[in-house]
Amino acid sequence: MIRSFKKFADFVNNYRKTRYNLNQGLNNIFKNNNIRKVLEVGCNIRPLCKKKTIEDYNIILHGIDPDQSIDLKETKTKFEYFEITDLESFETIEKYDLILLNMVMEHIKDNNISFRKLSELLSENGVIVCRQPSNLHPFSILNRILSHGLKEKILQTLLPWSKRGARGWESYYHKCNYFGFKKLCQKNNLKIVSEKFNYNASHYFSFFPPLFLIVVLYEEFIQLLGIKLLCSDFYLVMSHKNQK
Repeated sequence: MIRSFKKFADFVNNYRKTRYNLNQGLNNIFKNNNIRKVLEVGCNIRPLCKKKTIEDYNIILHGIDPDQSIDLKETKTKFEYFEITDLESFETIEKYDLILLNMVMEHIKDNNISFRKLSELLSENGVIVCRQPSNLHPFSILNRILSHGLKEKILQTLLPWSKRGARGWESYYHKCNYFGFKKLCQKNNLKIVSEKFNYNASHYFSFFPPLFLIVVLYEEFIQLLGIKLLCSDFYLVMSHKNQK
């Protein structure tokens, strides 16, 4: 029955406004910037930079992830360098022209530290691309209220099709909204050069059609008003303030 509800939710969401295309955004960044060294944070062994992209743009790809279960042998075919560590603890003399974080920042306890680290790792003319959920969307609020163990059990029961990555790590959502990140940029010599917003995370409620429809109406209303603070997730491109 739950899978039938999902089909209904998918049908409804097919008619809603399309979210931004992260891969297309990255392609534009590679085309318009002189990028040589790339760091992917929290990518496990599934980097956004695929083999073709690396070859087309002659990229040196580094990766970091705190997952202790990663087999470093598997990383050698995709990364020039890979380290099992979190962003806050990562130490290197390297400076990166592009730093990628896809659904990572909500899993960091203190984003004051993460933004300071990102600013240190970024090359003079580099850019940071990050995508993360907003902490004021209904799903994000529930994600913080429920204990991690209970949340996993509920998701496994009500959203059996959900990938492990959507539930395998604790979520803190520290300052994880557009205005929180904007302030963190100002404190760390960074500026936002591009921003996009998504208002559709209703699929998390597809297990119960009445609740799903309420969330859809809420999201459509928020999108109509253009309230960035209440979006479901957002995508930012950032650079150093002194970069032209």
